[in-house]
Amino acid sequence: MSCVSPATKIYCGEVASALVEAILELKVAAAKQRYVPAYGFAIAYAALGDKDQAFQWLDQSLQDGGWEITYVKVDPALDSLRSDSRFNDLVKRVGL
Repeated sequence: MSCVSPATKIYCGEVASALVEAILELKVAAAKQRYVPAYGFAIAYAALGDKDQAFQWLDQSLQDGGWEITYVKVDPALDSLRSDSRFNDLVKRVGL
C-alpha cells in the first residue's frame, strides 16, 4: 500500500503510531530488566507528537550522561521538536 492518497496517509499514520506505541511498551518492559537509554524514549514520544514527554526524556538522557544526547542537534528523529524554545535550551545545556 502506498501512502500517497489522503485516506492512505491517515491509515499509514495510524499504523506508524501503533508501531511506535508498541515499541514504547517493549522499551518499558525491557527497562524493568536492564538499563534502556532515555534518548530512545524521547525519540518515540517525538514521533507520537508528545513534545512534553519527549523533552522530559531528553532531560533524563542529559542527566544520565548518555552519549546519545550528543546527537540531539542533528538527529532527524527530533525535527518536530526544533521549533520549540525548549529545544534550543537543551542544545545549550548539552554544550553544542
